[in-house]
Amino acid sequence: MNEQLELAESTHSNVHLLDWNAYSSGHGDWLLEDQVHPNPTGAQQLALFVAEQIYQELNDENGSN
Repeated sequence: MNEQLELAESTHSNVHLLDWNAYSSGHGDWLLEDQVHPNPTGAQQLALFVAEQIYQELNDENGSN
């Protein structure tokens, strides 16, 4: 699955992968007991992470930071 996602990213300029696993590493308190799905705090952090990445990408495309 990851290989297919990486291929999509490399062949489509509008596809961007975000490494939630790396970002959330060390924050087990963001996850439910299954350690896979986000709890309410984790869902908030995930939303902020995605929003920050979109904001950064839009600024990079426009030549500003």
